Amino acid sequence: KFLLDGKGIPSSIVNIAQEALSTPQGAALRPLIEGFESSVRQQQGGTGLNPFGTVNQAMPAQPSTTAPVSDQTELKEALIQLTANSI
Repeated sequence: KFLLDGKGIPSSIVNIAQEALSTPQGAALRPLIEGFESSVRQQQGGTGLNPFGTVNQAMPAQPSTTAPVSDQTELKEALIQLTANSI
């Protein structure tokens, strides 16, 4: 707050994710985003989105660098739908 003269972060910034996901394109991407988040949390033992979550834990030997084929197909379909809706 001290950098914003005590006003706090504007609601337009705080609520930007909710605003984006409330659009038709955001609604189409929401399952993909939630699936990705769930996958990351499972792979990292629930701390995948916490940058300090693995500080005292052993790192995985070889983390997967590619998404499962079904996730890639879903992503491609979502991107096609987004491009079609924006034209």
